[in-house]
Amino acid sequence: MKKLLSTLLSAVLLATSVSVSAAESANVTVTCQTSASSLQVGEEFYADFKVTENQVGFNNVTAIIRFDPDVIEAISCDEDPSDEISYTTDSGKVYQAFTTSFINGRVSFVPEAGNDDFNGLADGVKNAGQLGAIKTAGFLQASKDGYLQNFTTTGTLCRLKFKAVGPGSTDITFESLETGYFEQGEPLSNSVSVQNASVTVAGERNTDSNDSTETTTSSRIASSSSGGSGSRNTVTEATTEETTVLSEQDSNEPTTEASQEVTNTSIPTPELTFTDVPADFWGAEYINSLSKAGIINGYSDGTFRPNDKIKRADFIIMLLKSVDEYDASFSEECFTDVEKESYYFSAVSKAKSLGIANGNGDGTFSPTANITRQDMMILCKNAIEYKFGKELTGDESVLDAFTDKDSISAYAVSALSAMTENGYISGRGSLIAPLDNTTRAEAATIMHKIVTLK
Repeated sequence: MKKLLSTLLSAVLLATSVSVSAAESANVTVTCQTSASSLQVGEEFYADFKVTENQVGFNNVTAIIRFDPDVIEAISCDEDPSDEISYTTDSGKVYQAFTTSFINGRVSFVPEAGNDDFNGLADGVKNAGQLGAIKTAGFLQASKDGYLQNFTTTGTLCRLKFKAVGPGSTDITFESLETGYFEQGEPLSNSVSVQNASVTVAGERNTDSNDSTETTTSSRIASSSSGGSGSRNTVTEATTEETTVLSEQDSNEPTTEASQEVTNTSIPTPELTFTDVPADFWGAEYINSLSKAGIINGYSDGTFRPNDKIKRADFIIMLLKSVDEYDASFSEECFTDVEKESYYFSAVSKAKSLGIANGNGDGTFSPTANITRQDMMILCKNAIEYKFGKELTGDESVLDAFTDKDSISAYAVSALSAMTENGYISGRGSLIAPLDNTTRAEAATIMHKIVTLK
């Protein structure tokens, strides 16, 4: 909870990222600094939200970050600044002023149609980052001597990545910004000055979109699977607003490689395959091996883009290939938001029929959403159980090794425990980052483990 609150805090300040207001008597000054102010359509840039003045400290923040979604789109918070604001307890525990996973959850939240916070644009399909409004609030619950404490330093609250999507100019502003602090345990109000930024995008909008990546390759990988019907986790992959992360990124990507039939009986010896995956890249072995096996595809320009996020539907295609269950002709009843005409219908339909994919609580699957790490682990656990016909278990205590374990959604705890205890995941250092989006390199790594399981 503490982490969640501090995350919110950062997201909020994120928002401060962009408009200009002044108050000489302000107790807190938040300044947005962008890595670029003039861009072309398709280019990305960062906005750093920095507390440049902090007279009495702050404990909580509430704000709505607004920008023109026809000009820029908020993508993610995927990089930690070196001067990030944090609070350290007497026991040495550090609470960040934000966590990337929470901010990503708010950016990717898909509001229902009619939600008043989104200026009538909410349609139940686009996420907050695409609608130009990110509503957030944060609260630090760290205490000392019975009193709630404050963030008292200056520094960066968070770094948010944007993408230029159309020509024009936009400010990034707060519709409202409030901060508060505690003095001897009593909540008090802060006066805040926000110094915003603006960006201008030149060029014409590119309407040629082809963002499928793991589409047409069929593979046959030897497996010790019995074809399994064993115990499977029937928990849904995404049951909260924060984990349904809809993305329409990569709209300007080149198309995927041509269709090919690949028959393999083992994972081949790794060879250099993609121009952007050098031999010393940490995931090169897994990426190149799976490419040779026909489980993963690159792009027509010869790249793999290992650090790009991967959509839920594309992940399912890779996962079914990993357990030798991909069938491009499969057609059964599927989730309500998976169209029969889509390139991923057969894969998602097959995963549903096998009990590997259970979707969201409302009968949807969010196929074009970026897949979070915790949902990725749930799907992989289900696939492993299907492959071997037996349940995969783990003790929750193994998650104590991660400082952000409290940010794991309740429905995902058992799956993450099992995947960690059985060695399928090791986290990102001290973080398990459950709400962060899965990268293509991370997906390849766990797929390689699944393929080579005996």
